[in-house]
Amino acid sequence: MKFVRIAAEISFEELGNKEAEFEREFETFSETDSSPVDDFIQKMKAKDGKGAPDMMTITLLSELHKKIDDLTKLIKGEARSFLQLSKNQIVDFAWLDSIKLKGLKPGVTYYARINLPLFRPRPVPFFFIAVDEENADITKMWPKDKADFDGYLMSKDREEIARERALQ
Repeated sequence: MKFVRIAAEISFEELGNKEAEFEREFETFSETDSSPVDDFIQKMKAKDGKGAPDMMTITLLSELHKKIDDLTKLIKGEARSFLQLSKNQIVDFAWLDSIKLKGLKPGVTYYARINLPLFRPRPVPFFFIAVDEENADITKMWPKDKADFDGYLMSKDREEIARERALQ
């Protein structure tokens, strides 16, 4: 299986007796995927952007709006808190539905949050099952997060290909 090099921070923990807590936190992330601004953008895309400013401008304004919302919550002391997860590492390699980590227990399911350097950096929650001591398969991730995660991996793959070509 092909893997690309990444350097993203990840926190994770075995499900154990905390499965319900992890599921609750995971569910809260679905709310962050949609906002009135995101809904507007989706409607504009559905109409092929007819009569609207270009999508880059709209997207940048949307992300600025989200950052202002985050700062407002921080100032008001409403910053989002996450469950404390027992293990923290840097993911060195990943590919689509697979990641490489150290110290996994084969057959065990874990809950994780990975901090990806996306267009708007944010934690991406997911569940995975360890295939062996260092390989795991992602079993559950929100569709928008999956699209962003896959897009990030594809961009890292393109970087590696370009770097290899430059060295030849």
